[in-house]
Amino acid sequence: MITKPTVLVVGAGASIDFGFPSGLQLVQRLIDRGHIDGATTDALRENDFTPEAVGAFSDALDGSQKLSVDVFLANRPDLVPIGKALIAASLIPYELPHGVLRNGPRPSWLQILLERLPESPSEWPKCGLSIVTFNYDRVIEYFLFTALVNGHRQSVDEATNILRNIDIVHVHGALGAFPGLGDSADTRPFDSGVSAGSVHMAAKGIKIIHEGRDDDEGVVLARELIEAAYEVVFLGFGYGAVNMRRLGIPKSTKDKRLRGSAIGMTPREIAIATKRFAGAPLDFQPDASAPSLTAFLRNSGALGH
Repeated sequence: MITKPTVLVVGAGASIDFGFPSGLQLVQRLIDRGHIDGATTDALRENDFTPEAVGAFSDALDGSQKLSVDVFLANRPDLVPIGKALIAASLIPYELPHGVLRNGPRPSWLQILLERLPESPSEWPKCGLSIVTFNYDRVIEYFLFTALVNGHRQSVDEATNILRNIDIVHVHGALGAFPGLGDSADTRPFDSGVSAGSVHMAAKGIKIIHEGRDDDEGVVLARELIEAAYEVVFLGFGYGAVNMRRLGIPKSTKDKRLRGSAIGMTPREIAIATKRFAGAPLDFQPDASAPSLTAFLRNSGALGH
């Protein structure tokens, strides 16, 4: 059980378990445009993005040969508004309740996290857990909220209040604020429906990497949480140089108990990531031995065992 200050740093790989596309799959989805049906076209048009503009964006992304939409947009600020709208329209359909709950024959990593939380939900905000996520989706909030309501007989208001007292930081923004956890004007339900309103709200909440500042409120809070932690666990995280720098690594991770997954990473990529922790515990390197994030959490001794 989690009993000491613990930060879970969540990257894109952690949402793949719940049906979301990887960064490269998102690029391909935007290039192919197969998901842009009539309803999505209408939603984009109502946000002032014509089919011709969408086609021009896809062609430019294809021709750029970039592996990430964020990296592409860093060099094409003129396309950031339509890029955000297309990212939103592409990811909203994956916010499916059945994709998060009981999503396969083995436990999800979120179910393992749930096992490591105190039995009494009133203790959740006091156990020391905080979450820093680089993902736009609200899978974590939806999972924990649903577990509180159904597994602990918490009312909607009670469950929302518990989550409000747990730090869940979206460094790159989110597809709208989860109901009850942000400004009501920015709230969007956890729902897969694409409409003009949902695309507008979700796009408004997205921050492209190059737009982020090291003094952004979310980035500062993420660094502070890591600096104050006893254990830091990296889950589905790519250990990219920009994100590591913004988190203050390696300085912020000195003298911490570190655990990190490395599923799908090559030995060279693991070696590069390890070097970025210079000054942290010398024996730490991301773990590529586990076949899944669930297995990683179960075998690594992370999150209080």
